[in-house]
Amino acid sequence: MLLGRLGLRHERLESALERDILRRAKVGGQWLFFTDEASLRRAREAVSMVATERLEEWFLTPIPWLRASVGKQLDGHELTKSAVEPLLRDLVAEGAFGVAGLLTQEFEPYFALHNLDDHGEVARQVDFMSGLLARAGRVRPRDLPEPDASRTMDAWRGHALRHGEFLGLGSVQSGVLQAWRS
Repeated sequence: MLLGRLGLRHERLESALERDILRRAKVGGQWLFFTDEASLRRAREAVSMVATERLEEWFLTPIPWLRASVGKQLDGHELTKSAVEPLLRDLVAEGAFGVAGLLTQEFEPYFALHNLDDHGEVARQVDFMSGLLARAGRVRPRDLPEPDASRTMDAWRGHALRHGEFLGLGSVQSGVLQAWRS
């Protein structure tokens, strides 16, 4: 795809690397190909900027959702959709975003990201869930307090409950975090 965009449809990847038309680097555990260091830097900055904007709107967002949204917006500009995930992983490894563990319905772990400025908000939601579970034995998505900064989507509520489950506060059943029974 990259070779086609460069007008080198019949060039082999290996020869493009040998002739220094392309470079490659392992980013987030995956090889990425680029024309020069500046293009890789621009791609990384674009992913960081769009992901930050999404997280400002959405708050706590699973990586697959974030990857898809960022990829859709940036595909064809500085990078391809497939380059978004390794760039996100690299940004997370460097501490650019906060990470919250979640569990699927089959108890498989996965991660959601949040902006670093929202670390206190994540902790506040966890404290709230813990307190409400102790008092009422359950937390529904609508029980969670609104974040200090307004958000355009409410999906974060379900992700927050899944994070509470990941932390061992209880078990999510039918979208409600239920306290563990003794």
